[in-house]
Amino acid sequence: MPQYSSAEDYYQAGLAALDDWSTRQDAIALFQQAVELDPEHLDAWYALAKQQQEAADYAGALAACDRILTLNPDHSQAWACRAAALHDLQRFAEAIDSYERALAGFADLPDVELLDHCSLWANRGSLLAHLGRPEDAIASYDEAIALLEAEDDPENDQTLGSYYGDKGNILFSLERYVEAIDTYNQAVFLEATAQENRYKAYVRLGREQELLDAYDQQLSEFPEADNSPNQYGETPDWIWRQKGDVLMQAERYEEALVAYQKAFELNPDCHDLAVNDALGKLNYPEHEVFALLLENYDRALGNYPDNAQLWYKRAMLLSTQPNQAEAALESFDRSLAIDSSDVGCWYNRALLLTKLQRLEEAVISYERALAIDPDNESCWHNQALLLEQLGRYEEALNCYDRLLDIYSRTKPPKAASWVRDKQTELLRRIERREDHS
Repeated sequence: MPQYSSAEDYYQAGLAALDDWSTRQDAIALFQQAVELDPEHLDAWYALAKQQQEAADYAGALAACDRILTLNPDHSQAWACRAAALHDLQRFAEAIDSYERALAGFADLPDVELLDHCSLWANRGSLLAHLGRPEDAIASYDEAIALLEAEDDPENDQTLGSYYGDKGNILFSLERYVEAIDTYNQAVFLEATAQENRYKAYVRLGREQELLDAYDQQLSEFPEADNSPNQYGETPDWIWRQKGDVLMQAERYEEALVAYQKAFELNPDCHDLAVNDALGKLNYPEHEVFALLLENYDRALGNYPDNAQLWYKRAMLLSTQPNQAEAALESFDRSLAIDSSDVGCWYNRALLLTKLQRLEEAVISYERALAIDPDNESCWHNQALLLEQLGRYEEALNCYDRLLDIYSRTKPPKAASWVRDKQTELLRRIERREDHS
């Protein structure tokens, strides 16, 4: 660490360390030096507390905050830092008190950051909801929302949406569904849980058709089979997906399946898991599910024949059927012809070849996977087992050596014991083979 003559120099060096993307620990050490030289350097104490809190050194952060508050009981930023540390420690009653003390003077700070101010109200709201004080929590979120809306900056839409979502979720939990819907609908952006609760609220009020009609109106404004975004950045596949999600909540699973399939046809890189969810609710026989999914992939590949992931997903589907192994291998090969860097594809191709007892080909497939990902322990393990079956014991030993090397870097020492046991067994086999030769 560089040596400086004053606390201020250490403080400025700590700030510079953060600005230059040095490690947080370097900055913390410099701030500690600053406060040792000048125990009343409030800025250095606050910088130290903030970095300790972000590094999850909560005891250190609380000690630094307490030192600041001894010197200046109205230091709002120290109260905010203290609140965050106590919140993370789940010392909720103390955290609420610190949030209150922080907010009492936060708005009057010079150059106060809007998002910092908003987050104080929102974090307080989150904690109040957790403590079973929903009305107080809603009021806290209203403060955060009012601050952001007064700024009227589109860059804050995502943060604003998360606050509307959190407030809506509290109203939803209170079964105040009309208010929850009104709250959700004020957000440009909603996170996944809030979006799902929004659908549920409409369904529980028997108003899901309002959403479905709105989605149909949106879809009617797009050209047929065109998945280009509109002026709001919405694409038809996501509108079909949202429609399907509403139908799932309404337990209209057949219609949801149709919507999800439409979404998948428009964007085959997404939505196939949603199709699976709908099929799971419909309890179709296994052979019908297989046929429908295969038809989906084949139709999509008709439009996107160079999509490696589609060929891979088709191969994985086919590999679940004992009479479709050759077709699965062909799909794996088609995927790899487009993208030969897919480790998962090489790996699952090797598993299928092993099942078919085409062991030499499986070994080659694992070799290709390991050339791309040399630390893939599953590949090394399976390769070792294959080479044992083929009587290639020396090569199997090398595979176990590679596993030990990986484990030495990634696993606790006891995890390697089974590998050493395998090596000992293989060495005995080699000795017996040499004795009989």
